[in-house]
Amino acid sequence: MKLSVKLWIRKIDYLLKFNSEELALIRNTLYARRGLKYTKGKYKDYFEGKSWYKPSVTSGKDLLPEKEERLVEIIRKYEKKAKK
Repeated sequence: MKLSVKLWIRKIDYLLKFNSEELALIRNTLYARRGLKYTKGKYKDYFEGKSWYKPSVTSGKDLLPEKEERLVEIIRKYEKKAKK
Protein backbone atom coordinates (compact mmCIF):
# COMPACT_ATOMS: atom_id res chain seq x y z
CA MET A 1 0.00 0.00 0.00
CA LYS A 2 1.43 3.37 -1.02
CA LEU A 3 1.08 6.37 1.24
CA SER A 4 -0.56 9.46 -0.14
CA VAL A 5 1.70 12.50 -0.39
CA LYS A 6 -0.24 14.31 2.34
CA LEU A 7 0.04 11.38 4.74
CA TRP A 8 3.75 10.98 3.97
CA ILE A 9 4.37 14.68 4.68
CA ARG A 10 2.45 14.48 7.97
CA LYS A 11 4.50 11.46 9.02
CA ILE A 12 7.78 13.19 8.19
CA ASP A 13 6.70 16.47 9.81
CA TYR A 14 6.34 14.48 13.02
CA LEU A 15 10.12 14.80 13.21
CA LEU A 16 9.76 18.56 13.77
CA LYS A 17 8.92 17.97 17.41
CA PHE A 18 12.40 16.60 18.19
CA ASN A 19 15.59 18.58 18.85
CA SER A 20 18.85 17.78 17.04
CA GLU A 21 20.16 15.49 19.81
CA GLU A 22 16.95 13.46 19.85
CA LEU A 23 16.99 13.17 16.06
CA ALA A 24 20.61 11.98 16.15
CA LEU A 25 19.62 9.32 18.68
CA ILE A 26 16.71 8.20 16.50
CA ARG A 27 19.03 8.02 13.47
CA ASN A 28 21.70 6.07 15.36
CA THR A 29 19.09 3.69 16.73
CA LEU A 30 18.44 2.51 13.18
CA TYR A 31 22.09 1.48 12.92
CA ALA A 32 22.26 0.04 16.43
CA ARG A 33 19.25 -2.19 15.76
CA ARG A 34 21.14 -3.61 12.77
CA GLY A 35 24.15 -4.39 14.95
CA LEU A 36 26.49 -1.43 14.43
CA LYS A 37 29.10 -1.51 17.16
CA TYR A 38 29.60 1.81 18.93
CA THR A 39 33.04 1.89 20.55
CA LYS A 40 32.99 5.22 22.38
CA GLY A 41 30.90 8.12 23.50
CA LYS A 42 27.32 8.61 24.48
CA TYR A 43 25.89 6.17 21.92
CA LYS A 44 28.06 3.33 23.20
CA ASP A 45 26.89 3.98 26.76
CA TYR A 46 23.27 4.42 25.70
CA PHE A 47 22.95 1.37 23.47
CA GLU A 48 24.87 -0.97 25.77
CA GLY A 49 22.08 -0.39 28.26
CA LYS A 50 19.47 -1.77 25.86
CA SER A 51 18.58 -5.45 26.01
CA TRP A 52 18.03 -5.62 22.24
CA TYR A 53 21.47 -4.21 21.36
CA LYS A 54 23.71 -6.91 19.89
CA PRO A 55 26.76 -5.23 18.32
CA SER A 56 28.20 -7.29 15.50
CA VAL A 57 29.50 -5.00 12.74
CA THR A 58 31.97 -2.12 12.76
CA SER A 59 30.79 -0.21 9.69
CA GLY A 60 27.43 1.33 8.94
CA LYS A 61 28.15 1.25 5.21
CA ASP A 62 25.56 -0.85 3.39
CA LEU A 63 24.10 -1.92 6.74
CA LEU A 64 20.61 -0.51 6.32
CA PRO A 65 17.97 -1.52 3.80
CA GLU A 66 17.15 1.14 1.21
CA LYS A 67 14.04 2.43 3.01
CA GLU A 68 15.91 2.92 6.27
CA GLU A 69 18.79 4.60 4.45
CA ARG A 70 16.31 7.09 2.96
CA LEU A 71 14.90 7.68 6.43
CA VAL A 72 18.42 8.39 7.73
CA GLU A 73 18.85 11.01 4.99
CA ILE A 74 15.53 12.63 5.94
CA ILE A 75 16.41 12.63 9.65
CA ARG A 76 19.79 14.25 8.89
CA LYS A 77 18.02 17.09 7.08
CA TYR A 78 15.74 17.65 10.05
CA GLU A 79 18.75 17.51 12.41
CA LYS A 80 20.33 20.41 10.55
CA LYS A 81 17.15 22.47 10.92
CA ALA A 82 16.42 21.52 14.54
CA LYS A 83 17.47 23.37 17.66
CA LYS A 84 20.26 21.95 19.78
